[in-house]
Amino acid sequence: MNERKHIAGAVEVVVVNWNAGEYLGRCIDTLYSCHPAHQLRVTVVDNASSDCSIEGVKSREWVKVIANGSNRGFAAAVNQGLAALSDDTAYVLILNPDIEFSEDVLSNLLDFFDRNPRAGVLTARIANPDGSLQTTCRRREPSPWSMLSRLSGLANLFPHSDFFAGYTYGGTDSSQSHKVEAVSGSFMLIRRELLKKVESFDERYFMYAEDLEFCRSARQAEWEIWYVSQPGAVHHGGVSSSRRAVRSMWHKHCTACRYLNSSLRHDYPAILRWPLSVVVMGLFPPRALWVWMVGLFR
Repeated sequence: MNERKHIAGAVEVVVVNWNAGEYLGRCIDTLYSCHPAHQLRVTVVDNASSDCSIEGVKSREWVKVIANGSNRGFAAAVNQGLAALSDDTAYVLILNPDIEFSEDVLSNLLDFFDRNPRAGVLTARIANPDGSLQTTCRRREPSPWSMLSRLSGLANLFPHSDFFAGYTYGGTDSSQSHKVEAVSGSFMLIRRELLKKVESFDERYFMYAEDLEFCRSARQAEWEIWYVSQPGAVHHGGVSSSRRAVRSMWHKHCTACRYLNSSLRHDYPAILRWPLSVVVMGLFPPRALWVWMVGLFR
């Protein structure tokens, strides 16, 4: 086995936590149990959780905790973790606290980095709890059509169509590794060298799209982003956001408009972006009502 993988600090893990409950402990425990060949360091950045999730990991000597007095959002919390990296860290793994491992994922990803020196960001085949592919783990740069298709539900109706679900590579075989335009921040392995060019996540995004913006900046710095068809990681999804489902949806719609009128402002004219922003926000009330009604009958 490559000796580099045994070096302490070769991979440093940043987990952003907000009220993840028992999932945070499971994330860290399975991370270690499935990767015994790697001497991992973990930093948990807690965004003022009100549950007992952070108390359960404070006693672990290999875990460093950064406790915020308020919820600073995902991007700002990741940046705190990046600022605390050790000098000998070669790779950074960004994780959501509701990721759970069932086998060694990192060894093959690190081997992939060795074979592909221009690869700067990787993700694995992230599964839903039922074992199916979590389609949002690999993404294209959003377009006006893909935003409408996704927010209106058309992408969910036709998940294997590149026309309706092209944003998540709906027509691309997930059993094969391939280059992508972006990956999800729920599981993002980053080459430390890339951080010399893209130093941080964009804190204008409180939640959602900060991973898209980071990957966009990585591509502009001429780094490659890859989906590697390595199984072994499950993302339970929505563990934190489900506590405030309507508020999370509001953030999602606002973020879509911000990304459209900020990151994509040079790609599409205002005469297209502004009416689309109105439509995106107009889709929020019926979607929020549906989420609220579903919550009543759970």
